[in-house]
Amino acid sequence: MIEQPLVYPDLVVEDAVGVCGVRDDTRALAEASAASDSPGRALDLGAGTGYVGLYLAQRGWDVDAVDVSPRAVELVKRNAARTGQPM
Repeated sequence: MIEQPLVYPDLVVEDAVGVCGVRDDTRALAEASAASDSPGRALDLGAGTGYVGLYLAQRGWDVDAVDVSPRAVELVKRNAARTGQPM
């Protein structure tokens, strides 16, 4: 079941029941990771909605995202397509 898109000032992602969503600590992790001097490579383990990886990809990072849940993997793919970010 798909819920309403999650809208943030920096990114809009789709959420789904049974997939780890975006919380304040998720956003804090993304912001802290992106604060380095230059983009690098990142592995988003347990990607859930893909928010952290997409946030980094928008800022020039090379990101691979993985999740044990097939539902989450499909959600990451849809969110990557929605935002135009390669992941």
